[in-house]
Amino acid sequence: MVAAAKPQSIEQLYLIEGLGPLGDDGSHTLQRYRDAFAAAGTSGKALRVFENIDQAVSARVQASGLRAELARPIVERGLSKVEGGYRWRSDPRLTRPSAVRLAESQIHALLPGIEAPTALLLSQPQTPYLPSATMQQRAALLANITMTHMDGGHHLHLEHPQAVADWLFAHSRRP
Repeated sequence: MVAAAKPQSIEQLYLIEGLGPLGDDGSHTLQRYRDAFAAAGTSGKALRVFENIDQAVSARVQASGLRAELARPIVERGLSKVEGGYRWRSDPRLTRPSAVRLAESQIHALLPGIEAPTALLLSQPQTPYLPSATMQQRAALLANITMTHMDGGHHLHLEHPQAVADWLFAHSRRP
């Protein structure tokens, strides 16, 4: 969205698994508000303490579907040593539900403001929360976009680091 708001600041735009924010058709607005305000009124649940890093890796694998060897670097970077084991360093408030999402029509009004040459890499099969039809409609709003699909899941950069790097270099404009 920064590329739309300040097009003069963005020379090139490379996107992996997304073009614009998660949108909303408005049908869940009331429930989204209620959930967000209910969560804001609580102190949040205490973060789980893992006995060891392997236990945390297993939890991440179960929650995300990532293979253990791909999850391990994320987990190791995201943990801090505490009494009794390890705990996530992230702020638990980041997982609270958002009260507001832009309507898809608002996203469609903003995307044409992106002037930079844009390369979009999407997983194949599609990620459930990034439907192919939505991404196609959004991409059609940009004057200069190239869309590529790669076999894999949402974490393409972890699953296929060299292929993603090759994609990036293939789409970069060099002086």
